[in-house]
Amino acid sequence: MTEINLINKGDTSLLRKRKTVKIFQTSSVAGLLIIAGLSILVFFLKLSSPLSSLRAQEADLVTQISKYSDTIVELQLMSQKISAISAITNGRTDYSKAVAVVTGATIPGASLGLSEISNKEVSINSSIISKTGVDLNASSKSLLSVNSFLDDLTQLAGKKIFKKVILNNLNAQPGLYTFSVSINF
Repeated sequence: MTEINLINKGDTSLLRKRKTVKIFQTSSVAGLLIIAGLSILVFFLKLSSPLSSLRAQEADLVTQISKYSDTIVELQLMSQKISAISAITNGRTDYSKAVAVVTGATIPGASLGLSEISNKEVSINSSIISKTGVDLNASSKSLLSVNSFLDDLTQLAGKKIFKKVILNNLNAQPGLYTFSVSINF
C-alpha cells in the first residue's frame, strides 16, 4: 500500500502567511479597541474632573489675597514705626520729676509735692531743667524756711526719688536769703 499525502507541502508557507496576517489583523483590532476604550475613559474622567472649578476658586483666592496685601503692608509699616517710636521714647530722659519739681505738682513716687515742701515761704525764682536734673534758684525771708525746704528735699533723696540734692550757694542779705539747689535724678 502506498500512502498518499493529501497536504501539499508547497502550500504550508501560504498557510503560515495567512496565519500571521490574521494575527496582525486581530492584534490591530484589539489594539484599536483598547485605544478607543482608553480615549473614552479619559474623556469621561476629564468631563467629571473638578479642575475648572478648582482654577476658578484659585483665581478668587488670589483676588482676595491681593485685596489684603495692601493692608498687610500697612500693618508691617505701622509695626516698624511703633518699634522705632518705642526705641526713641525708651532712650529719652524722664522729665516728669523735673516738671513736678518746677510746677509744684506731686512728685512721682513721693507723697508730697514741692508746694507742700516750700511751705509757701520759699519762692522759686528760676529753674533750669537738664538731662540730669533741675537747678533751682529760690529765695525766702526766713532762714528757717530755707532749712525746712532743703531738709524736705534731702528726705526725698533718702527715699530714692532723687539721687542727689546739692546746695550750690546761699546768700544772705538783710531780710532775704537767696540760694541755688541742684536736684539730680
